[in-house]
Amino acid sequence: MFATAYLATLRRMLPVFLGAALSSLLALWWSNAASLATPAIWLALLATYLLCALLFTPLARQNRQLATRHVRHGKPR
Repeated sequence: MFATAYLATLRRMLPVFLGAALSSLLALWWSNAASLATPAIWLALLATYLLCALLFTPLARQNRQLATRHVRHGKPR
């Protein structure tokens, strides 16, 4: 169950990650700072992406459990 929510979060965060990567590449190209385009930059972007995915996954899982519990009991909150 966690893997499904995690993959769904990764899919949701993909446009954010791609936008951040493209904007950082554009900023690096614009400033001619080619020395900063190292694997460390890509690892930092990947770490940020995975951290966001891990932070948002419990929220998605909790919302789904609450919705399931509400339907199962049939009582309005």
